[in-house]
Amino acid sequence: KAASPSGNGNRASPENNVALNIEHRPDEDENEDVDEVDIVDEISEEKHQAQCDGCNIYPIASDRYKCLICDDFDLCVPCFERRIEPKQHKRGHPMVHFRFNNELFDRIVKSADITLEKLEKFYVDELHESTPCDGCEVDEIRGLRFKCDICPNYDLCQKCMHAGVTNKNHKSYHPLIVASDRSLAEIEYEDVELGEELGRGGFGCVYKAYWKPRELTVACKVITAHNSTLTNDSENSFFKEVAAYMELSGGYILKTYGIAHTEEGDIEKYMIIMEYMPLGSLAKFLKHNEGQISLRRKVKIAREIASGMRKIHEHNMIHRDIRPDNILITDNYTAKVADMGIARVLDPVLKHTQTGCICYMPPEFWKGTYDQKNCFQNH
Repeated sequence: KAASPSGNGNRASPENNVALNIEHRPDEDENEDVDEVDIVDEISEEKHQAQCDGCNIYPIASDRYKCLICDDFDLCVPCFERRIEPKQHKRGHPMVHFRFNNELFDRIVKSADITLEKLEKFYVDELHESTPCDGCEVDEIRGLRFKCDICPNYDLCQKCMHAGVTNKNHKSYHPLIVASDRSLAEIEYEDVELGEELGRGGFGCVYKAYWKPRELTVACKVITAHNSTLTNDSENSFFKEVAAYMELSGGYILKTYGIAHTEEGDIEKYMIIMEYMPLGSLAKFLKHNEGQISLRRKVKIAREIASGMRKIHEHNMIHRDIRPDNILITDNYTAKVADMGIARVLDPVLKHTQTGCICYMPPEFWKGTYDQKNCFQNH
């Protein structure tokens, strides 16, 4: 059956007749004891019907990485983040990142159909606007785009990927992830049904919500801005930061699915749709399970937070407000870094001011050597 894609952008040429069996969609587990705390009833992470070739766990929870060079080779998040090389696999092999089971770039796919050859034929006409290749320096990549998982803002076209280009700081052993032409997924405002309030901060409220087309429970951060204080530059900066955060894929960083926007009179409303974490924040988790958390689990959580922060810093980004309230815990007790302070760019007064909880400010802040402007410049 020939693929007949639909969706935004210049997706694929029908005459390619590539049998990907794709439909347009309307819209770490670890083998360890967890008896020190109760398992929650509501599960947020979808299971992928694939076995990890690193640790052999089945099914893979949360995200899945499929190698496009090795035959039938998959990794779970912890194994991918550890850059392991089992069997014939190499770290520098191009990979596909599945956030949902058997779904790639908003399309239902069959895992067996996801090969490098078929993807190259199917997406031969896809144009990545304003995204140059860092290898051959063509202004806009056409076809598949391969994004380095380590180098910040480093992309290769498929020709340079096949040639094994290594320039600037990019190395041959850096993982490459196939990226979509849409860095920012736009979601219809009416498709998200808000539920109970989960938290409130200076930049908006977070709700438990229901993403109707996907039949998925999500978390939704609602941010409001008055038209009188909103500028085109601030709004563009906001969308740009959300897009950058979405491309910052990592097993220990909270997943962002997309953004919705509506206007109500003089008020602009934005919704950032994210994955829902049933166990809540690390602060809440520690408080509710005081004395019941094993040393092994504490070390595991600390390692995951450090891995998430390393990924953020590798991509020349800063968090602005790292603390237990902004670390969230999945239903299988994986820690993920959340709340990057994106919303503050909508406020012209606050976007360059000090941010962060006093209790968790760095030592330089108290010594008088901390400079917010220099901090941003250095990152």
